[in-house]
Amino acid sequence: MKRWREKRKKIISLILIMTLILNIGGTVFAATDNDALSTIKLTENRILMKIDDEFGVLTVDETARGAKFTVEVGGEVEGYFNIDKVNNTIYSSYTGKTISIPEIESDIGVMPQAVGDVVESYENKISYADMCDLVTETSTNLAYAAALITLVSLAMGVTLTAGAAAVVTMIGFIPGAWNDIRNGIGGGSASHGIKVVVDKVEIQKHQGGKIVKGYKFEISSVSLY
Repeated sequence: MKRWREKRKKIISLILIMTLILNIGGTVFAATDNDALSTIKLTENRILMKIDDEFGVLTVDETARGAKFTVEVGGEVEGYFNIDKVNNTIYSSYTGKTISIPEIESDIGVMPQAVGDVVESYENKISYADMCDLVTETSTNLAYAAALITLVSLAMGVTLTAGAAAVVTMIGFIPGAWNDIRNGIGGGSASHGIKVVVDKVEIQKHQGGKIVKGYKFEISSVSLY
């Protein structure tokens, strides 16, 4: 009887998730060849994550002083990552630990109308040692994926959906990447992890008869190191 209830709960969850996808018409960013990880954009601040047979929703609620990345499974909160923009830290409910995150400037005062020139490129490395402070060895695959997407999005100053797309694309193109990441986080190596390259792009907009310049940040590549 207990097994049937658990199976029934899974079936209902899958039906609800598929209904949500069909109703919203979300955009699939990418999917790995072995279907280890894929994401679907639900809204600007919500993505659906799928890893093997696990489904979950990652949501970000942002204010001027902080942000909260929440993982929901079956309509219930599994865990969250709390970001303090003032002290530049991130707290994980999975481990109860707080770590520092790199600070990156961002200019969003001008909305781009066309792609401009790349004026600067820089890379940032997120070590497995940093990631292992956010999840535990017994954490779910969804927790691992959410931690990775959260760190990439925050460290590189990009949106949640951009961070998710970059992570999924990397895992899709690098054979065995997902297993390497899980094993790397489990080992807690400070010498290996994720390397993200970001382009600082100059953008221009005609406003009040004048040309207003600004900058935006775009992820150009994500890889393992």
